[in-house]
Amino acid sequence: MKKFEIRKLAKKWLWIVRSFVGEVLRRVIGFADKWLINNTALLIFLIILSIGLVVGHILFWDWFAQLDEKGNLLAPNSEIIRNAALMFAGIWGFYGVVVAARRVAIQERGQVAERYARAAEQLDSESESVRMMAVLALQKIAKEADEETFRNIIKTFCAYIKENRPIEENESKKFPTYLQTVIDFLGTIDDKKREFRVKKPTVTLVDILINLSHSDLTGVDFEWKNFSNSNFQHACLRKALFRAVNLNSAEMLGADLQDADMPNADLRDASMSGTKLQKASMLAANLSDADLFGANLQETDLTMAFLVKTSLQRANLKQAILFRANLSKSELEGADMEEANLTRANLENAQLGESWVPQDRKWNKKKTNLKGAKFRDANTTNIQGLDKVVGIEDVIDPTPEIIAEIERRNSASSHPFRSAIQEERN
Repeated sequence: MKKFEIRKLAKKWLWIVRSFVGEVLRRVIGFADKWLINNTALLIFLIILSIGLVVGHILFWDWFAQLDEKGNLLAPNSEIIRNAALMFAGIWGFYGVVVAARRVAIQERGQVAERYARAAEQLDSESESVRMMAVLALQKIAKEADEETFRNIIKTFCAYIKENRPIEENESKKFPTYLQTVIDFLGTIDDKKREFRVKKPTVTLVDILINLSHSDLTGVDFEWKNFSNSNFQHACLRKALFRAVNLNSAEMLGADLQDADMPNADLRDASMSGTKLQKASMLAANLSDADLFGANLQETDLTMAFLVKTSLQRANLKQAILFRANLSKSELEGADMEEANLTRANLENAQLGESWVPQDRKWNKKKTNLKGAKFRDANTTNIQGLDKVVGIEDVIDPTPEIIAEIERRNSASSHPFRSAIQEERN
């Protein structure tokens, strides 16, 4: 092995050992700071233990002394006293270590707070290079800081984005590089740090860490990032890049995702009611168990997308591409699927039919619209609610289940009595 390779390997191991020792010391100091010195019961306990040690040696001298078979003292009294003194010194030596660790923790916390404040002030600089330096400095502090400081820095970043990128009616400006750096950092946070749960007697409150609601994030790059359990409500995300992004359980109510690029995106359990997804590309995206009530998916490309148990009630799916999409057990009551391409799609056990919602103190009814929809080689086994859809006669390449429903309607319309029942039902 060459010398430079040995030197490189030695530096690597030295860095690993140094990081390990630093992490151990940090955890010990944190433990002492959190559990030991904060509680005055520790000091009281040590005082009682010391008094008990002295009194115990006085009252039970014979028990501590080493005697032979005839009762003669083997060890001198000075040795017994020395042992007691060592125990006494050990107790208070431990307390001294705790106090020293506490002081180090306080000093370290003060340094972190000072660095945090200094970097935060530079975020408002007129120079973009200074802002970038401030962002990088805060990222470094966040990686080294305790949980409270870490959360404060993340909330500072979110507020900084919302302040600098409010939603405006005019055309969006180019997203600055220093803000893209913030987005990249937010997308690397572990799932364990994303939610802070506060337990109360009757309920557990969840504080969502990453909150970018009501922000203009047009054209931002989120590719391959982790934004699960994040808040994007009413945010403008037009033409944003979401390739293979993790948006599991994200809050996206009313968000604008028109023309967004979202192939292979993970949107399971996402809340997306009323979202605008016109002409978005969602090839092989996973939307299982997501809530898309009233969402606009007109001309959206959902080729090979997973929509298992997805709520698509009253959604606009006009001219949507659902080629080989999996819609099994999905809820499609009141959805408008006019001219949608459902070629080779799987609609097994899907629920179609009527959707009733309160509106202006009345119940508003809307039926699933299949006018002009393409069902070539689609799977409609055990599909529910076909008797309450509209436009079924204009379906292109109908499946056997759809053909059976069309024949049933034709036979009912040919009989006057059955026709009257059908009109009353509709």
